[in-house]
Order: sequence, then structure tokens, then C-alpha cells
Amino acid sequence: MAGGYVRKRATPAVVGTERRPASVVPTPPRDFDAQLRRIWRDLWRTPVAATWNVNDEKVVAVLCRLHGAVENGAQRGLEKLAGQIFNCSAQLGLNPRSRITLSIEERATPAPEAEAGRGRFTLSEAG
Repeated sequence: MAGGYVRKRATPAVVGTERRPASVVPTPPRDFDAQLRRIWRDLWRTPVAATWNVNDEKVVAVLCRLHGAVENGAQRGLEKLAGQIFNCSAQLGLNPRSRITLSIEERATPAPEAEAGRGRFTLSEAG
């Protein structure tokens, strides 16, 4: 294969549309204040974060700092910040086009009652 590149997955990664539980959020960098920790937590709880690994933590940290700068009212270089946010977001699969590029497929998570299967009943219905 030219360039030494290998395909990450033979098939697309499939992620649900529900938010991930807080228990799966990695520890944020030590220098993050409360605002950056909130952004970090929100990013790691997105459904697509299930496809991220340890190597993506640096990109997520950069994205947090960029969002924090915008939220703190950075007026100078706002266009550059927006472009950098877009690039980091695309690298992490946070927009629809980048999910296609990264072969990440999104599916709605079935409701618990749909998982029970056809012909099954709940305990309240059995009584």
C-alpha cells in the first residue's frame, strides 16, 4: 500500500445517537479551569466520542481551548479560531461530512421495548 497508510476499519464504526454516560469521560488536563472541564465533558459525552482513543485526547484538548477562547469573547482572530474549530471538529468526526470520511455510521439507539423482540411481554403485562 502506497504511503504506508492502512485502513482503520474494514467496516464502518457504528455509534448510537444517545449521549454517553459521564463514567466514560477521561480525566481532563490538569490546567483546565471549570469552563474547559465542562467543554471537555460535553465533547466526551457525544455519541461519536465512542470512536475516539487516547491519541485523540490532544485534539479534544485543543478543541476545548478553542471553544473556551470563543466563549470568553476573543474578538481578535475570530475567523482563525472558527477555522481551527472546524478543522479539529472534522478530525474528530463531529460533523456529518467528517463522519462519512472517517467511515462512522450513525444509527438511532432502539428503545428498550423494541429490544424485547416480537411476541415478548413485560412483567406488568403478564399479570
